[in-house]
Amino acid sequence: MLALDADSLPEAVSETRRMMLGENADSAFAEIWDGTGENVVTRIDGASRSGAGGLLRSLRRARPFSRLSRP
Repeated sequence: MLALDADSLPEAVSETRRMMLGENADSAFAEIWDGTGENVVTRIDGASRSGAGGLLRSLRRARPFSRLSRP
């Protein structure tokens, strides 16, 4: 789990995609949680082998509870 320092969602998505370039793109994914407590998560699936950009979608669900996931 990595923490991002971004001022906007587009900036966070861009930074996340940059960080995922070195990962195994077929199985890598990232979740960006909204810091306002709205329980909105944006999931970025890894890019396909063809080099296309990863799928981006927003979901609404309860934030998982752990020491690492607390806002």
